[in-house]
Amino acid sequence: DVNMLEVRTSWYLECLIPNAKMLTTLDLRNQSNSGSCVHFESIKEIILVCNQLREANFEYQLNLEEDLDFFADNLTTKIEKLNISYLDILDRHMEKLLKRCKNITELDLYSCGLDRLDKARKDTEQRSTEK
Repeated sequence: DVNMLEVRTSWYLECLIPNAKMLTTLDLRNQSNSGSCVHFESIKEIILVCNQLREANFEYQLNLEEDLDFFADNLTTKIEKLNISYLDILDRHMEKLLKRCKNITELDLYSCGLDRLDKARKDTEQRSTEK
């Protein structure tokens, strides 16, 4: 039941946020791949508050371009191990993230579609300028 899931997620976040400044490891992966289980406003708050994270898993959690912009701009620079599998992340997000987060030693990009979306966008732009 979606409402029950939202209640559980809400309760989980209410418990998490007060202690978030101490967190060094966070696993928010969504194994159901049926869309984000955690609302982006909650993820945003977590990203802003969890500034001591060393390991994080955001598998299947972020897919809107503006969410990925925020993520790339605000994830703690202390991050060392990061799983962003199954995100439709663009090259520009990765470039920004890697320039900011220089401590990353492990990065899981499985099925991210890097280049695929940028290439499709460039192909579309090129076709529209050729007309």
